[in-house]
Amino acid sequence: MELKNTFTERVTLGQDGAYRWKCRIDRSYEKRDYKRAILILLIIAALCLGGSAIINPQFMIVVIPVAVGFLVVSALLFFLMNRISGKTWQQYVMNGQSVQIINTSACVFREFRNITEVVCFPEYLELHEKGGTSKICVPPEDYTFVKDYILFHTLGKATVRYENMSPSP
Repeated sequence: MELKNTFTERVTLGQDGAYRWKCRIDRSYEKRDYKRAILILLIIAALCLGGSAIINPQFMIVVIPVAVGFLVVSALLFFLMNRISGKTWQQYVMNGQSVQIINTSACVFREFRNITEVVCFPEYLELHEKGGTSKICVPPEDYTFVKDYILFHTLGKATVRYENMSPSP
């Protein structure tokens, strides 16, 4: 049996009762991940340098080039892998319990019961929970439906905040 790609650029209801769609993601949102990863790499390098200075200052001669090399190679690999992966599209599966976000490098489930805050931007939604934040891109024609669906399923569990827009009636 051959599986058919059921993801379209509009929100569609599948035979399993889940809504599916795909959207182009904004590259500026990815830059936040780059900054976070580079910050983590800097912290690791600083810990290595600080630890070697405490243990034996003569280790600094060896550790500094290794730490700089580690930072350069890690940052380069991180940057290249994200560019090669072609993360220009994300796919979404939304049902009564969760939203699944699928791209070429990860698959994330955000269960409605765990969402603590929904932030509504004019072009997308952000779902916040203790484990992180996810951006939900939606075609403009289906934005109201997806927003209302998510708000209905998180009603009473999550706070709702509107950024750069007024709440719809």
